Amino acid sequence: MKHGNSLPKIVAVLLIILTFTLSADQLLIKLMFTVSASQTKIDWGNINWVLIDEDEDEQGGENWRDVLAAYITYDESYLYLKLTTVSPPMFPTSPNDRDDDKYRWFIDLDGNMFWQGNVLYEAEYLLSIQDKNNDGVGEIYLLFDSDNDGEFDDELWESIAVNSTDGGFRIIGNHLEVYISWSKIGGMPSTLWLSWCTDRSDNNLNQCPRTDRAETSYGTVIRLGSIRGYKWEDLDGDGVWDNNEPPVTGWEIRLQSDSISLIDYTDINGCYQFLGLPDGSYIVSEAVQNGWIQTYPGNNSYIVQISSGMQFAGKNFGNFKLGVKGGYIWNDTNGNGLWDLDETALSNWEVNLYYLTNGSWEKIKMVYTNSSGFYELTNLEPGDYMVNVTVHSGYILTWPSGGFYSFSVRESGFNEVDNNFGFMKSMASISMIKAANTTFVHVGDTIKYSYKVINTGNAPLTIQYIDDDVIGRLVINEFLKPGEWIENIAIYNVTQNSPDPLMNKAVVYANYTDQQVSACDTLTIDVLNPNIEVSKSGPEYAHEGETITYTIIVKNAGDCILHNVVVKDEILGFEETIEELAKGEERTFIVIYTIPERSDDIINTVKAKGEDALGWEVSNSASWTVDVLHPAIDVIKRANATMIHVGDWIEYNVTVVNIGDCPLYNVNITDSLLGIIWTGDLSVNESRIFNVTYTVMVGDPDPLNNTVTATGVDALGMSVSDEDSCVISVLQAPPQKVVIIFNATGLSSDVSGVVVLSVDEGNYTCGELPRIFEWDVGSKHAFAWISPVNVSDGKRYIWTSTSGLSESQHGEITVPAGGGYVTGNYKIQYLVSFIQEGSAMPVNVEYQIDNGPVVNCTIPFDTWLDSGVKISYNYSSIAYGDAGTRYILTEVDPTSPQIVNAPLTIDGKYKVQYYLEVVSAYGEPCPASGWFDAGTFINASVSSPWPVNAIGTRYVCTGWNGTGSVPPSGTEKSASFTINEPSSIIWNWKIQHY
Repeated sequence: MKHGNSLPKIVAVLLIILTFTLSADQLLIKLMFTVSASQTKIDWGNINWVLIDEDEDEQGGENWRDVLAAYITYDESYLYLKLTTVSPPMFPTSPNDRDDDKYRWFIDLDGNMFWQGNVLYEAEYLLSIQDKNNDGVGEIYLLFDSDNDGEFDDELWESIAVNSTDGGFRIIGNHLEVYISWSKIGGMPSTLWLSWCTDRSDNNLNQCPRTDRAETSYGTVIRLGSIRGYKWEDLDGDGVWDNNEPPVTGWEIRLQSDSISLIDYTDINGCYQFLGLPDGSYIVSEAVQNGWIQTYPGNNSYIVQISSGMQFAGKNFGNFKLGVKGGYIWNDTNGNGLWDLDETALSNWEVNLYYLTNGSWEKIKMVYTNSSGFYELTNLEPGDYMVNVTVHSGYILTWPSGGFYSFSVRESGFNEVDNNFGFMKSMASISMIKAANTTFVHVGDTIKYSYKVINTGNAPLTIQYIDDDVIGRLVINEFLKPGEWIENIAIYNVTQNSPDPLMNKAVVYANYTDQQVSACDTLTIDVLNPNIEVSKSGPEYAHEGETITYTIIVKNAGDCILHNVVVKDEILGFEETIEELAKGEERTFIVIYTIPERSDDIINTVKAKGEDALGWEVSNSASWTVDVLHPAIDVIKRANATMIHVGDWIEYNVTVVNIGDCPLYNVNITDSLLGIIWTGDLSVNESRIFNVTYTVMVGDPDPLNNTVTATGVDALGMSVSDEDSCVISVLQAPPQKVVIIFNATGLSSDVSGVVVLSVDEGNYTCGELPRIFEWDVGSKHAFAWISPVNVSDGKRYIWTSTSGLSESQHGEITVPAGGGYVTGNYKIQYLVSFIQEGSAMPVNVEYQIDNGPVVNCTIPFDTWLDSGVKISYNYSSIAYGDAGTRYILTEVDPTSPQIVNAPLTIDGKYKVQYYLEVVSAYGEPCPASGWFDAGTFINASVSSPWPVNAIGTRYVCTGWNGTGSVPPSGTEKSASFTINEPSSIIWNWKIQHY
């Protein structure tokens, strides 16, 4: 940093808001009325400046650059700053004039800036007003300290165009007023730290404060808490601010907290804002106005929690102006649906309003017409509505034709007064009686209808026509006086398309002048559709001589009663008559029948018939088939020899055939010597052939007689069987001996004396292998391979498989002709042990075998692993003990990974560390709080007095108090000790004034 030769004149100003009489609420109120500088042209005259510092402690005489006061204000777009100096700020060019000036503001965004001497460190931005090119016109520069060393990188920055959207300044009297866009410093922060200085100008853009600067070491803290939002008219009531929806001006917005109660009114853009808010919880709400509802947000207010100067935007309010619907009700004396001049209004008539909710109309309001017949429905929210009128006795509706109006409120401020209703007094009536010549018909029959029309009113009527929904329209045009009647006849032919029942409605229409009346009557004729159903069921299978049961069900499946119903089955000798069977009624009959001898399958049919009320006959039939089963089976057994020696084998041929007329199930072929040969099912005429062998054993009888038996069941479970036998002479021969060899693989000489095999009742060591036995053919012997086979600490052999005459670790073998071998296969495993040194706390280790899963365990831990595998492992790097004690991993021996080819011990070594807590209200203690290895020698000290070169007030260290390894107390600025336990040192201070 560059310095001049003259001593700096320092005017200290303590820029902390709480020093002044302005409370947080007063600062808030002043900042609220800041004029937005969102446009390039700044309305300087309407800016409300807030005083944040007065320089009352100037040493020596005043000069033209000395600062008398500093000010701030801001809005959502700009930060505004002002310095008031002894003389008007200027940028002279003549050497005879006074020195040129530069005026600067330091802006810190994270609260760590400080003055040291005449250099300010850790400020992110420097905002400078100076005449760098000495043309008599000042420029504005925004510089950035990229490495926080108090030097600003001017080569990276250019001047800001004066009075642009980025920033600008003006000089008015003794005041230098500056604005800078928040966007230039990364947006509006939550908290702002400010300091300032003035200096003699040159072409250097760095600091060089020479004349006057803020006296406080850390600058002024400005909290920038704010809340803002907009108010709009929600024309469609959907709670979304659409492009076509206008803002609402002059609406009262309220801010409330425990200590603050403020009101703002929306501007021409619908905007409101509350600036400079201290930390706390706020409720933002809008004033309720009659005829409006809020559509956004849904709960009428926002709860905003501000901390550290947070800014909140988008707290918007949407409102919908409630709608109005209205109209008139009049006495429509001529019934023409028009309100003629001579027709009067109907007062005190009830008008009903309905709202469409979930597809249903819900009545929500009722009003009455006034003396002019007028009604009005107000405060209508967005939605679908319907309006109708409760009709007075003796009146009929003439308008509207449907009797109601439906409408939708979709726009804010909806207002329609055009839904009128007309009514007139009733004067005429009519009735009609419809009859027919029958009450039952069939398709194809003819019906004769009669219509008797009677004038039951008090006025003559013209009978116009009758509309019958089956016959069609009958035109009459007859005149009837009150009490007169006429009768008309119509013929109808019943067809397949006629409904059943034939229910038709007839409506007669008449009029008197312009009033029309009608009457209706309904007649129903039953079109008979008789139908009968019969079903028959019984067993699917049966045997000759068995008694079986049939079930016969007859049902009236038509739409009328059936009479004289006859049910008959000739084969069963069954017949039954039912006098009357109601519609849908069923009758069930149980018939017993015995299957005759030599019977084939039985097929028989039942028939049913009946007639309806008009004598129409219907009939139906049903059949059932019983499969009469005749199961049978045949088995034949043959051998390839009649004489045989012991040890030779016999080949048997077994043939089984289904010789019955039905499938056989669960067929079982069993040999008295060979056991079960086959199980399964056989279809009709299906055969199966089996070739099986048997080796003649010592001790088999002579002759060797064995029988094969075939059994099976049919579908009803009837069992059938057959058998056949073979007799073979056995020629006895002396027993044959063969060699069986037991051996092992994978074992080494280090287990030569260890038992690894047990055969029958003998035990054999590895050194005795291979072991040869000479045994009789067909004899049986037990064996077992020993596992694990322990050699020494850390090594063992594990059985893996057996090959040869067995695949088991232990069991029994039968000696075959020709002999054989039994070989036990082994693998090597080594013991892997995890240990640790130095940690008094439990330590964990994670290990992985080859690419297998990761295993987590607590040390100490042992495991057996196959020879040749790769093990990877990772010890915990830190283990925490009691408060202030921890253990740090320093070494793992051997290092990971390792190939396991011998017993392996893995040792994690830890060292002890203790925590030293250092507490000092002032100065720069060395060392600071932290962890230290046990046995570390520490020389602790603190800088005193503090701050260095302080003027007026300073702090002096008076000694320390210690715990743990630190001496209990002392009066020096340093203390020496060796740390061997958790410790602390507290530096003590006293204050001194100049």
